[in-house]
Amino acid sequence: MQYTIALLVCLSTQAAQPVPASVVYYSPGVFEGVVRVRERQGYRLPRTEGWVTSPYCSDIGKTLWLSVGGKRVHLTVADCSQTRDRARHIRRGQREVDYRTAVRLGMVKYGRVRGLVWPE
Repeated sequence: MQYTIALLVCLSTQAAQPVPASVVYYSPGVFEGVVRVRERQGYRLPRTEGWVTSPYCSDIGKTLWLSVGGKRVHLTVADCSQTRDRARHIRRGQREVDYRTAVRLGMVKYGRVRGLVWPE
């Protein structure tokens, strides 16, 4: 019993480890259209600092933290990879953010940048 409690305490105090990501962004206004469609489809999308994709559609509605160049933002997953792109996106660790978030992260002039993702 003591070992079980100690293990649970230890596991609950460990922070999620960041995962490397290759980050790109949607053109201005595109992600906002995706969000409107997802909300019409009945998804509940928490309001955070912006929007991000995941390779997995089951992640839509979840939130995560993304860091690029030392700037960290809290984002909601609102889109997912198409079936034909999923394996490549997983291999690359690809995430796509909305244009406003890309501007805030200072990545617009670079296109694709390296980042870190922390799941919640």
